[in-house]
Amino acid sequence: MKFLLIIAGAVALLVLAGGLGLQIRPRPVLPISQPQPALASVPLPAGLPAPAERFFRLTYGEQIPVIRTAVITGRGWIRVQGVTLPVRFRFTHEAGRNYRHYIEATVFGLPVMKVNEYYVSGRERMEMPWGVDENNPKLDQGGALGM
Repeated sequence: MKFLLIIAGAVALLVLAGGLGLQIRPRPVLPISQPQPALASVPLPAGLPAPAERFFRLTYGEQIPVIRTAVITGRGWIRVQGVTLPVRFRFTHEAGRNYRHYIEATVFGLPVMKVNEYYVSGRERMEMPWGVDENNPKLDQGGALGM
């Protein structure tokens, strides 16, 4: 009986420690050390639907910025098999051409699962903890649609 209580206590302690580890957010991904290029702009196009034209005029005025690249960095949560894990991520896009999505799921702020997804020159590659998927036309099509 005493042995079962010790085992039950150890299991409870592990569950409690694991739950605590899932509450600790990871450090942010390191910032990119490149200077931001000057933004180009184009005139507001004619013939936009009224709500879109109103939005662009209120947000940007008469000139709309031209976005060629974007880097989105952040932290959040992801649910895997019913377990919610803290994550940090960086999405890098060359608008209309290529992208890279890098995601790290963490416990106690340490990476336990990494996903590295590329779409370059019309080809998709996904590096996941359980393997690599590439040279797959359906995956390439999904990457094109996702871009």
